[in-house]
Amino acid sequence: MLRNKTRDIDMTHGKIMPMIIKMIIPLIIANLLQSTYNVADSIIVSFSSEPDAVGAIGTTPAFINLILNIFIGCSVGAKVLVANRIGAGDKDGVKRGAITSITLGLVLGIICMVVACAISRPVLKLMGNRGNLLELSVIYTYICFLGMPFIALTNFSIALTHARGDTRTPLYVLAMTGLVNVFLNALFVFWMDMSVEGVALATLISNALSAIFLVMRVVRVYGIGLKDLKVYGSETAQILKIGMPAGIQGAIFSVSQMMIQSSIVTVNNLTTGADALYQPVVKGCAAATYIESIASSVTISLGQTAVPIISQNYGAKDFGRINKVRKVMYGVTFVVASVIAWSLLAFCEPLLSLFGIYKDGDALSKIAYTASVIRMKYMFIPYCFLGFMEVGAGVVQGIKRSTTAAITSLAGSCLLRVVWLLTVFKINPTLEYIFITFPLSWVVTAVAHFIVANVILKREAKNKNSLLADNIN
Repeated sequence: MLRNKTRDIDMTHGKIMPMIIKMIIPLIIANLLQSTYNVADSIIVSFSSEPDAVGAIGTTPAFINLILNIFIGCSVGAKVLVANRIGAGDKDGVKRGAITSITLGLVLGIICMVVACAISRPVLKLMGNRGNLLELSVIYTYICFLGMPFIALTNFSIALTHARGDTRTPLYVLAMTGLVNVFLNALFVFWMDMSVEGVALATLISNALSAIFLVMRVVRVYGIGLKDLKVYGSETAQILKIGMPAGIQGAIFSVSQMMIQSSIVTVNNLTTGADALYQPVVKGCAAATYIESIASSVTISLGQTAVPIISQNYGAKDFGRINKVRKVMYGVTFVVASVIAWSLLAFCEPLLSLFGIYKDGDALSKIAYTASVIRMKYMFIPYCFLGFMEVGAGVVQGIKRSTTAAITSLAGSCLLRVVWLLTVFKINPTLEYIFITFPLSWVVTAVAHFIVANVILKREAKNKNSLLADNIN
C-alpha cells in the first residue's frame, strides 16, 4: 500500500499556506531538535578534561560534510524522483525508486566510510590543525566516519518519507534518537571520563538507531521487503543525474568551508602562541557555529520544504501553483529566518557562557568571546538571504534542474568565497574579512537562483500552453 492517509500530504491541491505550515513545522522541529542536541554535545564535552575539545570538534564539520554531502545530494535525487512519480500517479515507478534508493544509500555509505577514514589525518593536518587539536579531531572523525552507512540510510529514508509529504515520522525518530545521543554523551563524558571519543561514540550509536527505525518505516509504507533490495538501472541513473550535482555542489561547498576553517586557524595562530592553554579564536568561532546551527536548521527546513512541493506540482505540470508556492515560501522565509537569527544574536552573551566563553573572563576567554560575536554579527544580521538561497535552490531542484542549481550555487557561493580568501583575506588576515564572504555570497546566489527558476518556469509554461493549443486545433 503506497499511501498512508494519516501522514501523507497532497501537495497539488488545496490552500498553499496551510499545506506549507503543515509540512514545515515538523521539519523545523526535527532539525531544531537535531541542532539543539548537537549544541548540547558541545556543551557537555566542554566539561571534559580536554580544554581543546570544543575547538577540536569545531574544526571537523566542514570536512565531515565534505563526505556526507555526496550521499545527501543523492538523497535529494531520490526525493525528487519519487515525489515526481507520486505526482504523476506512477505507483510501480514509486516502488522501484524506493527500492533503489535504500540499496544505493547502503552502498554509498560503505564507500564513503572507507574513503573518509583513509584521508582523515592528512586532510585535518592540511587544514592547519596541529598538536593536541589535530589528535583530538582525528579521533573524533574516525569514530564518526564508522557510522557513515547508518547516516546514508537515514538520509535516504528521510528523503523517501518527505517525498510522500510525511515530515512527522523523521521528527519522532530524530527526537527520540537525539535524546539517546544526549544521554550517552553525558554518560560517556561525566561518568566514564571520556572526551571527544565519547561524543563521537554517542553520535554513532544514535545514528544507527535512526537508520534502523526509519528504514523499517520505509519498508512498511512502500510495501517492500529486504529481499526486494536491488539497484534498478533506470532509477539509479535518474537519482544520480538529479542527486550527484547536488552532492558535488555540497562537497565543493564544504571545500570552501574547509578553507574558511583553515583561515580561522591562521587568525588564531597570529593572535596566540602555540603554547596557549587552548586555541581561543578556534574555540570562539566553533561555539558561534554551534549556535548558528540552530538558525541554519530553520533555513535548511525551508529549502527541504520547497523541494517535494515544487516537484509534485511539476509532475502535475501545474506551473501556476508552482509560482504561487514560490511567493509564499519567500515570504515565510523572510519572517522565519530573520526572527530566529536576530533572537539568537540578542541573546549571544548567555548562549556563549554555556560554552565557557565570557565577555569579562580571562584573556583567552575575552579573545574567544570577541571572535564569537564578530562571526555572529556578520552571519545573523543578513540571515534572511541564506533562507532565500536555500529556497531558491530547492525550487530549481524541484523542477528537475539539479545540475543548474549546483552550477549556480558553486559560481555564486563557493567560487566567490574561494577567490576572496585567496586574494582579499591574504592582504587583510582578520576575522571580519573572512565572515563578510557569507552574506555577499548569499545575496549573489539567491538572486541567481530566483532568475534561473523564473526563466525555466516561464519557458516550460509557454511550451505547455503551445502543446495544449496544438491539441485543441
